[in-house]
Amino acid sequence: MTEQSATASTSAPRRVAVVTGGSRGIGRESAERLAADGFAVVVNYAGNKTEA
Repeated sequence: MTEQSATASTSAPRRVAVVTGGSRGIGRESAERLAADGFAVVVNYAGNKTEA
């Protein structure tokens, strides 16, 4: 077993959330709450890069 895989197997899994429509409204609120709760958040948006 390599050192890298030994480290990966003993560390806690990272929580990741993908939020579609996360640039406004409920999607934005959900993304902000998930981030506050420690998730790594990926936001998908359709047309407003500034708001995302």
